[in-house]
Amino acid sequence: MATSSDLPLEPQNQVDERPPLPSQIADEEVILRALKTPAHYDFKRFKLKHSAYRPRPGTTILSVARGMAGPDECRRNIKMHDANNQYIGFGAIYARSIRDVGSTVCDAPDDYYSHAHIEHPVPAPIQDEPQFAAINEAYLPRLKRLAERTAVYLDPAVEDERWQGPAELNPPDPS
Repeated sequence: MATSSDLPLEPQNQVDERPPLPSQIADEEVILRALKTPAHYDFKRFKLKHSAYRPRPGTTILSVARGMAGPDECRRNIKMHDANNQYIGFGAIYARSIRDVGSTVCDAPDDYYSHAHIEHPVPAPIQDEPQFAAINEAYLPRLKRLAERTAVYLDPAVEDERWQGPAELNPPDPS
């Protein structure tokens, strides 16, 4: 299993020919969430789990990719940063749908091209904290609404170098 330290480094003097992405994310922009198994997708029910939008316990931020960079670019970045190699595809959601549930989405290009963050207004509950069950119960509706507003695109050829699925990853209508 390759780790990020095993991956080849990009030449330092290489000119980046990718177009710069706007720093502001418009409501109609498609945001892609990397889906991993088994945490994010139920293969028996063919359904996205709300856990796809749960950040690590005690944190508010979740990494996503900006769809305007294209599925190949997003897939390359996601697979490069997936140390456990559990990637199975994408969840596509409009930025407006994220904002409609009270979370924010913002550009985070310092980590890699097309990187963005979803930020929830409160941290994900920590299992050992007092009142975990009550806090978690209040936290879940936001995650469930995000999952309901997401279209799933399972990668038909996970091991291939390029994305073999549809050229456009369209979320459901946010209304």
